[in-house]
Amino acid sequence: MNKGLLRQLQKLRPVSGLVLRAIQRLRIERLPLRLIAVVLTLLAIGVVHVLPDSTRKLHFNPNNEYSLFFSPDHPATQASWLDDYSFSRFKCDLSADADTWCGFSIEWPGEPQSLMDFSGYHSLQLNVKYVGPAKRIRIYLRTFDEAFGDLSDPDKNKFQSTVLDTSEFDKPVTIALSDFIVADWWVQRYQIDREHTQQDYSQVVSLAIDFPQPGAAGEHVMHVQSITLVGEYVAKETAYLALLIAWMIALLAEGTYRYYRMSSRFQHIQAKALSLANYARELRVESSMYKKLSGIDPLTQVFNRSGVKPVLAEHFDPNNSNASGVLLVIDIDHFKNINDTYGHSAGDDVIRRVAACLKKNVAASDVIVRWGGEEFLVLCPSCDYIEGRKIAERLRIAVENVKDALKLQALTVTVSIGATVIQQHDDFNSTFERADKHLYRAKQSGRNRVVYDPKPEGLISSIKTEEAYCS
Repeated sequence: MNKGLLRQLQKLRPVSGLVLRAIQRLRIERLPLRLIAVVLTLLAIGVVHVLPDSTRKLHFNPNNEYSLFFSPDHPATQASWLDDYSFSRFKCDLSADADTWCGFSIEWPGEPQSLMDFSGYHSLQLNVKYVGPAKRIRIYLRTFDEAFGDLSDPDKNKFQSTVLDTSEFDKPVTIALSDFIVADWWVQRYQIDREHTQQDYSQVVSLAIDFPQPGAAGEHVMHVQSITLVGEYVAKETAYLALLIAWMIALLAEGTYRYYRMSSRFQHIQAKALSLANYARELRVESSMYKKLSGIDPLTQVFNRSGVKPVLAEHFDPNNSNASGVLLVIDIDHFKNINDTYGHSAGDDVIRRVAACLKKNVAASDVIVRWGGEEFLVLCPSCDYIEGRKIAERLRIAVENVKDALKLQALTVTVSIGATVIQQHDDFNSTFERADKHLYRAKQSGRNRVVYDPKPEGLISSIKTEEAYCS
């Protein structure tokens, strides 16, 4: 892979970390919200199941109208109230004729158009006491439909009924509205289309209790204690559908929000990546592509050992048969004594000043590295034997003059330097070992000096010491 591309990918590594942190943050933020949503859903389901029934009292209700009916063509058939105020107890006397009838009805003149909507309820609760010879009692509804109904002629309104044994009325009875069946005789009498023969409780005209024909002859006494419509404040099916819709809306909103947020975040990351790429190109144009923030020594602002690795790897490439230059290993003399005498702050100042002197006295193409503690490396890629010796002496003299800049008149700073010429096919380790051995010889022979490779045979030169200063 291209080395330049590798370096750009390394620079983009913080961006990939930003992506991962963004995803983790979204997961952490999302967890409490979903937990709250689940808890609220469970609470809603629980509330639906524990809510009391929604009821509407039909009897006794002073807003309703109560009446008795019977077949007028049979004088022996009569109906009469046994009380004058509650419309609860009545008596029917039925003759033995087959087509006689008698019963009790409720209407609601106070409702709009005298029609009541039963569709929000699921059952009727009846508390009725009966004494008489009848075996069955019928409960029926008359429902108005614009397609065929007539408010002025009750018989034309849809007839829906259910029949119960009288024995069931020994205790309160609950009748599901779904038990009411549209009567076949009514469908046939008025020629009702099949589409209008379905159960309907939306516009109820009246509710009645009577005895299905043929009625049992004799005296029938009925005490209507209560009639109540029973329903749910919120139908379970409706509640579950609402919860499902709410979850779908919530998930859609969350998905939209996450998409928007991730899209915004990735746009930001993309812009940052582009900016980093542009910055990398600028660094290449300015020949500073190897300077990374993580590879610069914060005290001296020169390469540290980690930061210079790419430079050394490129210069000491085993495939490069034309490797050349000079490597200097520089160590500050008696640095431990400086720390012990003047303190670590003064020691840091000495290291900083020495680095500044090195930078002022080498070419822009030369590489300076703080190799560790008080030790520096200087790589001069284009120098030969003679130039290398000149540079080493110039650096030694420049550091010796650093005491004036330190404003510590009693402090003398010197360096020892080991220098070697880079030969063809040299690797860094062998070159460094050679220079480090020269450094050791410089320290052993009195410090503040340069020890260099032996002069090559046939090379005639005079090395003139140059003056160098650091202000």
